[in-house]
Amino acid sequence: MTDRQLTFETNDIAHLVNGAYAKLRVGAFGNAARLLERALELDVEYEGVTATLKSVRFWGERRRRLEDLEECDRAAYLLDQWAAFRGFAARIEDLPERCCQDIKYYVHARAVEYLRKCGPPDNRAAANDRYQRPRPETRRLLLIGHAYKAMGDFVNAVSHLERARKLDRDWAPLLAELADCYSLVGEDRAAQVFFREAFYRGAAEVPVERLDSALIKRLAAAVRTAGVTDAIGEWIPVYGTLLGAFSVTRELGPLEYGQLLQSIFELEQRLGLRPPAAVGRTAGADREAAGGALLPRLLNRYFWLIEHYRCTREQPTKIADVLRRIKILDADIHQQYVA
Repeated sequence: MTDRQLTFETNDIAHLVNGAYAKLRVGAFGNAARLLERALELDVEYEGVTATLKSVRFWGERRRRLEDLEECDRAAYLLDQWAAFRGFAARIEDLPERCCQDIKYYVHARAVEYLRKCGPPDNRAAANDRYQRPRPETRRLLLIGHAYKAMGDFVNAVSHLERARKLDRDWAPLLAELADCYSLVGEDRAAQVFFREAFYRGAAEVPVERLDSALIKRLAAAVRTAGVTDAIGEWIPVYGTLLGAFSVTRELGPLEYGQLLQSIFELEQRLGLRPPAAVGRTAGADREAAGGALLPRLLNRYFWLIEHYRCTREQPTKIADVLRRIKILDADIHQQYVA
């Protein structure tokens, strides 16, 4: 075969593959599969084609199932299947990023379409969907905002998430999603504020795996480097404070302050730190063995209490008492915090 023939076939294959990607973006998986199969006939080893074809077949099957669903169930189904696909894609070698991005756009664009057509969903959450708690309209707006974020349309994402926040101001997944959008557009201060609030309001509710912020990825990596494998979300605000990533603090209102003290009291009881005779029971214990999520949750609340005392210029003895309790819980964390 001449060099000219080789060049012609290579260009022809590239044209077929690019055409297949364009089909993925609009959900035409059958057409995409035919283009990819033709490309494989020309060169069975062409980079990424086999992996892309596996992805196309994955979505072709789900595209057919989609048509059998009620229209108002389709958005939840698509978002569930996207979560499943991410696990599927992680097991495929040589999957091109372009393939993932075009499928991602299709899934979330269609999800927006269905969510806009239907009214607020009921409170039944789809499988793998952790966005469950608040009123249905808040959840619908969050899902729309999340989908726009996935499409790269951050203006519409923030608009819908801010509308949702007017309905449910303290819902942790919503605050985290909003923070993620602000982080992605370089609004770092707003991102810090909303991330700090989200992980305080409900770290266990925050779907860390759905967040794209480099800040959160760094903090999750720092948590894992410290040897933590469970309750990653609960440890993120602890390391966010230690590493200066959650440095934007605020004074608590009277009701919030009372709720924080009550939460601290309850967590101390659950960790065996009350009555006073039990103080020191967890000193030196393995972090994860000492209450799992409870230990980092309590540490985070101690940090909030200290920052509140600093904002209100409370007596230094109050801060010293909280620092003493942190040292009893985890001497290493205490050392990093006061350093």
